[in-house]
Amino acid sequence: MPPNDHPRHTARDDALLHPITAGPTSDVPMKDIEDAASHPIKYRADIDGLRTLAVVPVILFHAYPEIFPSGFIGVDVFFVISGYLISSILFKECTKGTFTYGSFYSRRIRRIYPTLLLVLSLTFWLGCLYMLSAKLQALATTMLAGTMFSANLQVMLLDRGYFDDDI
Repeated sequence: MPPNDHPRHTARDDALLHPITAGPTSDVPMKDIEDAASHPIKYRADIDGLRTLAVVPVILFHAYPEIFPSGFIGVDVFFVISGYLISSILFKECTKGTFTYGSFYSRRIRRIYPTLLLVLSLTFWLGCLYMLSAKLQALATTMLAGTMFSANLQVMLLDRGYFDDDI
């Protein structure tokens, strides 16, 4: 049975699954698209759990790179899941006509920046305790780039790889 012939299949399903083709030129009524967009996104413990599971191999990779050499793949999984969540939010806002770049980035910064500053502060404090001055200076430079969300650019400009020991 094709997916669209399922007894419980509705036009709203098409609006959610195929937002680009749904609309005035499709057979999906605009009301169904608007209804789908008007429902607020609720907290999803299952998706949050998947993101947590994606972080575990990354932490293990950083703690024990010889034992967990492929743990960095968790970053990709985390980004895919987060991309799904962000895309859902953007779709709803665009459909309702309430999307602005300013509000989008403001929410991202308010959500990410406090944790980023905490992690960077703890990293610097631990670096002061355990690192020699040359490594500490490199850490401070990388941290400054991190506060501006440009650490990847710094790595690129220094002509180094992400996995190099001197980053």
